[in-house]
Parts: sequence; C-alpha cells; structure tokens
Amino acid sequence: MRVGFSFSPGGLLLPYHVGVLDGLKSRGYLDDTVPIAGASAGAIAVASAACQIDSKLLLEDALDISDTCRGLGSARGNLLPLLRQKLEHHIDEDRFRAFVERPGKTVVSHHEVFPTFGPVHQTEFAHQNELVDSVCHSSMFPFFSSHWPVALDYAASRKTTVILGSKPFSFEIPRLVVDGFFCRSGGSLWVSRF
Repeated sequence: MRVGFSFSPGGLLLPYHVGVLDGLKSRGYLDDTVPIAGASAGAIAVASAACQIDSKLLLEDALDISDTCRGLGSARGNLLPLLRQKLEHHIDEDRFRAFVERPGKTVVSHHEVFPTFGPVHQTEFAHQNELVDSVCHSSMFPFFSSHWPVALDYAASRKTTVILGSKPFSFEIPRLVVDGFFCRSGGSLWVSRF
C-alpha cells in the first residue's frame, strides 16, 4: 500500500498546511517520493512544496497579500490576482523543473463546471503557466477570491463553429472552473488515485 498526504481547502488553513508539510518532512514521513495532493489552500501548499519554495517565503507572501488586501479595503476580488502574481514570480523554470521531476505525484484539484461537471485532479503540467493556472483555478472561490462566479479557462478552450443564417461563425468556448473546495471528493479519493 502506498501512503500519500492530501491537504484540504480553506484559505485560513494555509499556514497550518505549511507547518504540517514542514513537520512531516522533518520527521521523515514526507520526501520527494511521497504523493501529495491539495485543493485551494492545500493546492497552494503542495504546489509550493513540490516546487521547493521555502515555507517561510510562502508565509511571507501570504502576509504580504493580506496587507495588500487591507490596503485595498477588501480581500474580495483581490485575492486571486495577487495569488497569481506571487505564483508567477516564484515558479520559474528551475522551480517548475523541480515540480515535474519530483518522483511522487503532486495533485492539484479544482472543480470543472463546463463543459463537464465534476472534480479535476491534475497531475501533469506541460509548462509553468499551466501549473499556475491550475493552482489559481483551485483557489477560485466564487465572489470572494474573484468578483465572478467561475473562472474562464481559455488555455483549454474548444473552438466551435455554428451556422448563423448561411454564414459560419467560429468562437472559442472556455472551460468554466471553480475552487477545489467544490470537488467534494475528500482525501480518500486523492490517496486512492496514487
């Protein structure tokens, strides 16, 4: 039997998740061969750990985002853009390579609303922007981290053509995604998929 660790959603749990990851590492229960999974705050924690981003830096970023939101007057609608900015800054080619070369699977979960409806447990990422997108999708809590009910994922959009009158009209249909909280799959599903 293979054991892995999954980290739940809940933005306020991010410092707790970071501490648990550090504790598991220091006690020898977690190394690069152990599978890890997360949704929302859990996705931020496991993606950062797999990219070998120092936990102190991650916590400093969380405090910086909090201070910035306070200065803007609210976290509502500001969290997701600030998170994306921090992730894009820290996940460079070297950190992404560390993520991809990690022997244990790292799972980032979010919920797809359209074109299908259900949880997405992503384990493969072609480039660093796809990883950043996936963590942001997992952290897209409707009307809080964003002003919108869903995130539009144009990177995975589908081109569709319809005939209007006698003329073809082509357009892209983006995937619609929301926070990993809505996966409602629990850790047992993640662990069983390793």
